[in-house]
Amino acid sequence: MPFADFLARLLELQAEGPARLPANLVVLPCVPSTNALGRRLARDYFAEGLTPPPTLLVAWEQTAGRGRRGRSWASPPGRGVYASLVAPVAGAERLHTLPLLAAVALCRAVDRYLPAGGPRCRLKWPNDLLLVGGLDGGRKLGGLLIETERGEDGETAAVIGFGVNHLPAPEIESAVDGRGVAALAAESPAPPSLAVLVRDLTSSLEAELAHLGDEAYAAREYQALSTHRAGDRLRCRDGERTVEGVFLGFDRRGFLRLRSAAGEGGELRLAAGEVLA
Repeated sequence: MPFADFLARLLELQAEGPARLPANLVVLPCVPSTNALGRRLARDYFAEGLTPPPTLLVAWEQTAGRGRRGRSWASPPGRGVYASLVAPVAGAERLHTLPLLAAVALCRAVDRYLPAGGPRCRLKWPNDLLLVGGLDGGRKLGGLLIETERGEDGETAAVIGFGVNHLPAPEIESAVDGRGVAALAAESPAPPSLAVLVRDLTSSLEAELAHLGDEAYAAREYQALSTHRAGDRLRCRDGERTVEGVFLGFDRRGFLRLRSAAGEGGELRLAAGEVLA
């Protein structure tokens, strides 16, 4: 599908119901990073004393897509969803539930297209979408990068960057360092078009944002879709150190709980980091 057809279909979906694309929709053939653009948009609104409206930024290609910890996100033309949802947030104290809710939203949207009895989309803490099932230990299907901008009066806007592999591409496979990669169109018996996938992911995100600040709901729904189960032995990166322990679950804030396997004793709670194994 060429970019012109992709754009035309997105504009059609913006007018269709019941799950429409946002009224503020920006579609670009190529951009360094949709998240960088989203942050700039939010800053410009705040500089004018205005609250940024909900806005979806979609790119056909990214040249400097980013993941967590400064990693690059391979974004070849027309092979995946590369998008950012700029969302004003009333009450910055509710933001800690956003990573959990956004991950749940994407996982649910993708899972609807996977075959019954086959691999499922599941969540690897804190923000990776994996395809998991049977002997498949987990191939990366997508991910999240959430950033925030704040105005002078404390107004907050979240920039929810999300990427999902739609079609296989050598650039994507080489970017994950041999850890295994999946593409939805290669796994689904009835895959959506790229434009419909953008619509479904965005609609699911907007639905979950209604639960922002509901700690119990966010933690429960995230745990249900997590690849990690109580009793699993995990090795995690926590800042500059690596810790190991037995996974105990997630607390109400979404912190990962570990019973330390080292001499530290007691329980560790990780607010951020990465599960290595």
